[in-house]
This record gives sequence, C-alpha cells and structure tokens, in this order.
Amino acid sequence: MSRSWAPLPVLAVAHLAGAAALAWIVRSSLDFGAPGRRLLLAYLLPYAVTYAVMASCALRTGREGRLWAREEWRLHWTALCLAPVLSAAAAPLFERTLGLDRLTAVSAGAAIGCGALATTATLVVSLRVMYAREVLKRAAPARVTATPPHLARLLAAHRTPHTARRTHRNGTRLSAGPGPDRPRRPSGPARPPRHRPRPERNPMADASDLPPHDDTEEDPRTARSPADPTGAAGDTAAAEPPAVAEPAPASAVREAPGNDAERAAAPPAGGGRPLTAGVAMLATAVAVVSVLVGGLLMAVGLTGHVFGAWRSPESLTPGLIGAGMLGTAPGLFAVSRARAWHEVRSLVLPLVVVLVGLFAVSLLNAGHLYIARGGSVVPVLFSLGWLCVLGVLCVFALVALAWQYFAPAQPSGPRTATLPGWSKPALAVLGSAWLGIGAGLLTRPGFWAAFVPWSTSRADAQALGVWALALGVGVLGALAEDDLTRTGAALIALPCTAVTVAVVLACRASAVHWHSGPALSLVCMVGGLLFAGASGRVLLTRTSPARP
Repeated sequence: MSRSWAPLPVLAVAHLAGAAALAWIVRSSLDFGAPGRRLLLAYLLPYAVTYAVMASCALRTGREGRLWAREEWRLHWTALCLAPVLSAAAAPLFERTLGLDRLTAVSAGAAIGCGALATTATLVVSLRVMYAREVLKRAAPARVTATPPHLARLLAAHRTPHTARRTHRNGTRLSAGPGPDRPRRPSGPARPPRHRPRPERNPMADASDLPPHDDTEEDPRTARSPADPTGAAGDTAAAEPPAVAEPAPASAVREAPGNDAERAAAPPAGGGRPLTAGVAMLATAVAVVSVLVGGLLMAVGLTGHVFGAWRSPESLTPGLIGAGMLGTAPGLFAVSRARAWHEVRSLVLPLVVVLVGLFAVSLLNAGHLYIARGGSVVPVLFSLGWLCVLGVLCVFALVALAWQYFAPAQPSGPRTATLPGWSKPALAVLGSAWLGIGAGLLTRPGFWAAFVPWSTSRADAQALGVWALALGVGVLGALAEDDLTRTGAALIALPCTAVTVAVVLACRASAVHWHSGPALSLVCMVGGLLFAGASGRVLLTRTSPARP
C-alpha cells in the first residue's frame, strides 16, 4: 500500500471546496442575528479544534516516517474539509423537501454533513485495511507443506529395515536385504564398526565447559552428487549453516514503495485470470450493504408497510427487492475465498448488472424519489442514502471490473465437473425466461408491467426488471461456464434468493393475483431457481475430490 488514497492535489481541492462552502454557511448563519451567531460559534469552534488536531497529527506522522498512520489521518482530514460541502448541499434540499425554515435547514445540514463525512472517512480507512489484506493474501502463492530438514533426517534414521535404503562409501546403493530386484552387498572383508571415544563428562560442569561436537564422519545415508562422489566437499557445506532470511516487518510490507505484492496477484493453481483484490472487496462491501438494507426492506415489506427510495403502490415490490439483496449476500461473502476470476464471474457479472441498473433506474425516476417529492424525514434520508450509496458502488463496480480484465491471464485448466446433459436445456429455458421478462420490464415498463401479478409503478417495474435481467445473466452464465467448480458462489446465491423471494410472496399472498397466468409462471421460475441451485450444490459435493 505505497500509493496514497488522498494525495496532495486531492487534499488541496478539498480545502478549496470546503473553504467556499464554509463561507456560504457563515454568511447564511449571520443573516439570522444572535441565534445564527450562537449556532455558528457552536459549529466553528469544534470544527477548528478538530481541524487543528487532524492537521498536526498528519504532519507529525509524516515527519516520523509512519506512512500508514499518516494516510489514515490524511483521509480523515480530507473528509473534514469536505464536510461543509455536504452541509451546504443538504441545507437547501432539507428546506425544500422537509418544509424547514432556512436556519433549521442550515443547522441540520451542518450536523448531518459532519456526521456523514466522519462515518465515510472511517469506512474508507477500513476499506483500505481490507484492501491491503486482500492484496497480500492474493499476492502470496499457495503454501506447500514441506518436512523440515532435521525432521526428514530423523524420519530417515528410524525407517524400518524393509524400507530403508543406504549408500555404501563407494557410491553403490544398498538395501536392507537381498531380493530379486535389489543389489547385493559388494563382496569383501567386513569392516569392523567404529567406536568413537566419548570424553568424560563432569555432571556438575557448566554447559559452556563441554567440548564441542566436531564429529565429521560421513553419514552413510547422505546422498552424494555426481560432481562430488567422495563427499569431500560435503563437510564444508555441512559445517556452514545455511543463511536464513529474516522475514520483513509488517510495516515494510505495507509501506515499502513499489511493493511487488501490490502490483500483481499470484496466479491461481488451475490457471485463468487471478481474482483481484478490488473484486473481492466489492463483493464483500455489497454483501454487507445487502444484509443491512435488504433485511430492512424485506422486514418492513413483510409487515405490509411501504418503505423504499420511491413511492410504491404495494409493499410487495420493495420487499422483493430486499429479498433479492438479502438472498445474494451469502454468495457474495463466498467470493473473497476464490482465487481465480472464472470461479466467481457467474455471480459478479450479475452483481454489476444490478448495481448499474438500479442506479440508472433511480436517475431515470428521480422525480419519484422521496428526496425530490418530499415527505417525512426517514424516507427522505433513505432515498438520499440510496442514491449516494448506489452511485459509489456503481463506480466502484465498473472500475473493479475493468481492473479485473486488465489482470494478466493464463490458459485455463480443463473442466473437472461439467454440467449433466439433462440440466442444460432446463437451464437454457430458465435463464431465457428471466432474461426476457427482465429486458421487457426494463425497456418497456408500461406494456410489460401488465404481466406482473400485482400493482406496480414505473419505477417498481423497472427495478424488478433489473433483478430479473441479472438472474437471467447469472443462469445463462453458469450454463456457458459448463463447470460446477466455476459456479460455487452462484450456487450459494441462487437457492438463498429463491427462498427469500418465496417467503415474501407467501407472507404477502393477498396482494398477488394467483389465478392469473403470470403468477403461475412466476412460481415456476422461482421454483426453477431453487431446484437449479440445490441440485447444483448436490452435484458439486459429489464430484468434488475428497480432501485429505
């Protein structure tokens, strides 16, 4: 981690933007007389103290050479400079959507800006630590367990006579006994065994008074090289202990400029393109957000209340969106355990489709968001967070995906667990069904919304279309991989998503027109997801090699 996430140009731009926003806050607060001046003083005094502490700590750690600590302080320093920018942008928004007076809106914007940017800085620091761990983990090659030399010599000395093989002093290989494929001992007079005189030891002598062990007699089990059949050079090599390289400290690994671990990941054992740390971080971050936000949307939807970023006629659509997010979280958590890109792309590519699609749907229907139409505080803040988080994750996903395809690739190994023949037509039909209904809802929501067996708005239809499109891409991608070992993460997400969707449909069954054809089709498609995921996990367990 030698490169900074907050270089000096970024810090300078943050200072300029923060100064301009701070000037606007000062001018807006002074327009309200004594109440405004008191609120301004209560804002500027802790802000100035915090700024002084962060600036001094960042400069001090930089002078001391503690680059990792300096980077953390610089990230918090940059976020503090950008806090007035968020406050100045949020004040008019709160004034319009929540119906607040200007002084209250400015105060609320100032408080929310500082809190939100402080939390963001903490998250960025945590992501930097996670990124460093992922880079080091993926740069290190797979560990190979080897027997230490002293244990190998000890095991060789205690072998049974039927398996021990020895070497005569003239280089002839000997065995424990004669046999049809074993050479006999060379003829000649037997040599008497050597008896080395042992020095007398004083039981009360100190360990430093004992004579050193200088026995240079050759071990008959030591193998000689062809260039040195007599073993003359073996004494010198044995007398000199091999140099042991001291492990580099953790700070050198993290802060050394141009670290090789930061540039390239170790190639996977089965070939292919190595999984980059950015994709693993993206999957983990989206999984955490999916558990929190998806669990909230699903829980509120199960109670029959409408809650989301935009207005919906039924609570079923936000509940299904939350169910999809919650169901894919276990598969996303499993992405970080993979080493190769082909093992997770059947899940990561649908993830990118969902992020980009939901962000595009939110922008296309920006007029229907609570942040634009107004409402109570909780939906307005949720819609604001929904838009901001989706935008950040969307950019992160596109950058991580481009970075993944720039990674050097090796020839992929052979497929070890191909899909059974009977499953391929069913997967093709299932994936095409999800892909077709998703593309229709996304491109022509006015027409295809009539095929949804409950009431939906335009934004609801397009959001459901994004999820259906992603499911179709995932199923068809698994079919194109034609290898169960390459779809492990997707096989975790498919049945979990089917179960969560089925729970929402069962709990909100009164809102669904079950006597219609689209409802029957939906049941078959959800059941297909469950059967495909469960059967794939069973087949993968049966075909996987047994672990020692």
